[in-house]
Amino acid sequence: MVRRAIRALILGLTVVLVYFGGQGAAFVYRHHLANEVGDAWHFAPVAGFSRRTRFLVIAPHPDDEALGASGAIQQTLEAGGAVCVVVVTNGDGFATAVKRQFRTMTPTPANYVAFGEMRQQETLRAMRVLGVPSANVDFLGYPDGGVNHIWMNHWSPLDPYLSRDTRSRRSPYTLAYRQGAPYCGAAILADLRQIMVQFQPTVIAVCHPDEDHPDHRAVAAFTDLALQTVRDGPSPPAWSRSALLIHYLIHRGDWPLPQGLDARDPLLPPAEMAALDTQWRELPVTTGQEENKEQAIRMYATQMAIMQPFLQSFVRATELYGTIQEGSVPILANQAGLQHVQWSAVVPALLDPVRDNMLADLQGSGDIRALYVCHDSRRVYFRMELRQRPTQAFRYSFTVRPFREVDLSPDAALEVDVGAGGKNVADPPGLTTKWTSDSVQASVPIADLDPSTDHPLQFISISGTASLAGVTVDVTGARILAW
Repeated sequence: MVRRAIRALILGLTVVLVYFGGQGAAFVYRHHLANEVGDAWHFAPVAGFSRRTRFLVIAPHPDDEALGASGAIQQTLEAGGAVCVVVVTNGDGFATAVKRQFRTMTPTPANYVAFGEMRQQETLRAMRVLGVPSANVDFLGYPDGGVNHIWMNHWSPLDPYLSRDTRSRRSPYTLAYRQGAPYCGAAILADLRQIMVQFQPTVIAVCHPDEDHPDHRAVAAFTDLALQTVRDGPSPPAWSRSALLIHYLIHRGDWPLPQGLDARDPLLPPAEMAALDTQWRELPVTTGQEENKEQAIRMYATQMAIMQPFLQSFVRATELYGTIQEGSVPILANQAGLQHVQWSAVVPALLDPVRDNMLADLQGSGDIRALYVCHDSRRVYFRMELRQRPTQAFRYSFTVRPFREVDLSPDAALEVDVGAGGKNVADPPGLTTKWTSDSVQASVPIADLDPSTDHPLQFISISGTASLAGVTVDVTGARILAW
């Protein structure tokens, strides 16, 4: 009996492993094939740069500015325009690289800070290759791996985020835009707003809000919010009304394909992102600009030692930029109630790629297609559209951050959770939920978004997550919506 039970157990495990192995291989094959088929696509060119161009590049980590925007930087300078580069974190939390650099398996906080200082110098050297003087490069010094945590849970300077690596709650760097800046959302937003007001950009380039890397998603949200709040101020500067926000893409699955130096081919978006809510454009670069970009990327020695093929994948005949239309929260004419919202008349707040990771490919009930939001005079309504019917095993979450003035927002974002059987998990007051064949929906009183103040709402951000047994299956980026 024991042997029979053991054989049955081994057989069962083998079947499970073969199934998931086969499904995983099939996913990888489809993903590679889709991206390679994308080589046939063509996109409209980016509008040209001129001596009037004031190009602001915002990068989450040192090297993102070169990977995403080297060609545009060079073309702006060659046309007689101005360039400013802002690096939000110093990339000091890359543990693998820190261990390699200092030959230790247990790096100290001082090691992480020293590594961040090294990466600052790499950026300065790379930007000099492209023609950007050091005076035009600003390092904000916020924590690598912590920007999304700050966006989610640490808005106020009274509760700054503690870096897991430098063990600091404030920027420990001497070379910093604002020395000792507290690790909180209000500080990041204030820095970005101030830089925008000082530099008066005509074009702002930042990473895409739907990237895999949490820091990249958060930096995109902070940048979008900074520009929109400058525009929405009592006396908005003239430059802000016409400033163009564009997005470059760095981290998305195994993109870009093929990996490695491939200077003759264009850089095209991942197949699953090509036809959603991003309007993609390509920027042709000359052979000389490509060579300068490759040389600039080589200046990031700490990164080249670990992921050279990935970094060189961005040396292509074109650069890729996308725009996303600014949105607002639609107002319903009547007191709808969750059961009566006509979602077909509501424009999606965002569209999310499907089958874009292995878990989402296997679990269609956790594969997010789109998020919607609208409100009437009393309540706000949310809808998460899924690739397959939602199930009780999943937890579906809407993450909402309200903004009532420029920097007035609760310390932690509001999590509107729909859990097993359609019952809420966190049980916020006034929550109602609804399940349909392809979506989960939720509603809360508008007052519950931020009960600490009665200032009128100006903006909200919204993002969504689907998780199974505590494991994230799919997560969207955030969109900033005018209220």
